Amino acid sequence: MTRIKHGAVLGLAALASFLGLVSVSAASEMSLADCIRLTSLDSECHAAFQDDSGDSWARIANNFILRYDAGNQVNGEMFGHIVHAFRKAAENGNPHGLFYMSQLYRVGKGRDLLRDENKSWEYLEEAVRKEHARAMALRGFLQYQGFSDYYPSDTAPAMELLKKAAERGEPFSENLLGLMFYNGAGVDRSPERALDWFGKAVSHGYAPAVNNLGFMYENGIGVAKDPEKAFKMYEIAARKDLREGILNLGRAYLYGIGVKADYLRAFPYIEKAAERNLPDAMYLAGWMLHSGYGSVADLPRGFRYLDKAAQEGNVPAIMLLAEMYEKGEGVSCQPEKARELRERIRNTGWYNYGASQMVPAVLSLPAGFRFR
Repeated sequence: MTRIKHGAVLGLAALASFLGLVSVSAASEMSLADCIRLTSLDSECHAAFQDDSGDSWARIANNFILRYDAGNQVNGEMFGHIVHAFRKAAENGNPHGLFYMSQLYRVGKGRDLLRDENKSWEYLEEAVRKEHARAMALRGFLQYQGFSDYYPSDTAPAMELLKKAAERGEPFSENLLGLMFYNGAGVDRSPERALDWFGKAVSHGYAPAVNNLGFMYENGIGVAKDPEKAFKMYEIAARKDLREGILNLGRAYLYGIGVKADYLRAFPYIEKAAERNLPDAMYLAGWMLHSGYGSVADLPRGFRYLDKAAQEGNVPAIMLLAEMYEKGEGVSCQPEKARELRERIRNTGWYNYGASQMVPAVLSLPAGFRFR
């Protein structure tokens, strides 16, 4: 498997975001002068243009993306050159180029690179055959989920691919295996093995795994309870801008988990996670604004967070929202609406509890992930 010299590249979500920045044709050709001007990789560019080296083209494409990560403006010209470089790398059998062409076709952009699931699947399968770690991780994830007709749900081969990727130090698969062992999804449940896989992903700096390890320490799952370690993990995950980590750090300050309780320090973290559309965070932000904990009471603002959380099915938010409709707090008094909301949750375990019941730690799950 080819190793890219310039470090990690964009993940799927970031790549999709990047592709959304421009709307141009992806057919741009790149001259040697363009390559040197945009990348400052004189020797790599000369090698790529002289011998069509797939490895060189992959490093050039990677350098373009790293420039984007560093905050440089991505314009139509650079986007076209990125696609051109990845395409050249893929044509020369470079696993990295094959994988990213599969993702470019999954997203689709411009007149000449429309979304094409067939091409995406073909490039991904070829990258898997060449044992590209991220391709194997993605293929295993899609097959575990039963993503489409291309990837029918089949746990055994999915697990095999995830384990192969994990053996190569691919952190997404390491974290996913941790989640599967935590929940007993397709494997025998083993908190200890979950802890081990999370730890391996943490060693590769993978933010979701850092948060998940904090979850294990907070709850004493597979390891002795250690609130202080949990707090440190949540701090690290929050610094990595992971929304679940940000919420858990806010929870730690709110409830005094591994640190002295401090409502004033809790609220900004919780609201930041709420702005990232995390239902538990939206509930807690709404509850704090309703109660005046950690901020000045603001009923209309609290109502907006609670309403969003309720739309996502968050039961505590539905309960508190019903109370606000009943009393006319932050919204006009609507007893019928309050009764309707309470009816939605009458058969849940939350019905007999107060709306301020403690919100548990939040695991980081891949988008769309479901346990079976």
